[in-house]
Amino acid sequence: MDTVVLIAVLAVTAGVLVGVAAPRRTRDRRRDDDRRLRLLERFPERVNSADLDRLFRALEFPDDEIRMLLDKARDREITPFTMWMWTRRFDVHTLAVVLAADLTHQHLVEHLAAGTLPDLDELRVFAALNGLTMTGRAGAAQPTQATRSAQSAPAVSRPRQVDDPPIADLPIIHEPGTWPGAA
Repeated sequence: MDTVVLIAVLAVTAGVLVGVAAPRRTRDRRRDDDRRLRLLERFPERVNSADLDRLFRALEFPDDEIRMLLDKARDREITPFTMWMWTRRFDVHTLAVVLAADLTHQHLVEHLAAGTLPDLDELRVFAALNGLTMTGRAGAAQPTQATRSAQSAPAVSRPRQVDDPPIADLPIIHEPGTWPGAA
């Protein structure tokens, strides 16, 4: 009888301790996240991929999408600093779209420098084809104020490269499927 009472008391005590400890861990994690965010606001050069992972998780991105986005960024050599600055200038959902659509580090830096956004409607198509789902997320459908002002800014074209053909040498196409002089 004493053994049964002792086991019952231990079970109740363990349940109470687990119930009290779980909210504390969440509270400690939230406090650590807030502390890290304040540090990154002062020293953005200290950002790392774990901070971006934490940011995506806070906005409830699925684990497989987070993994895909961070893998694409790593493969395309997009630095965490560039991604962090993108989230500060535009937003996290826009970052997810440009990463999933395979924009290069150079394109991200050019748009950051000019304060412009690429054509997000077009990029959402490529992002969806690469596995990014845009449903069910707050802010995914509505652009932020920074996004709206950036969309009204003039677009930046890609600088001409040495191996690009001269524009004047390209023939004029008069209608689909025909070339002038081809009969």
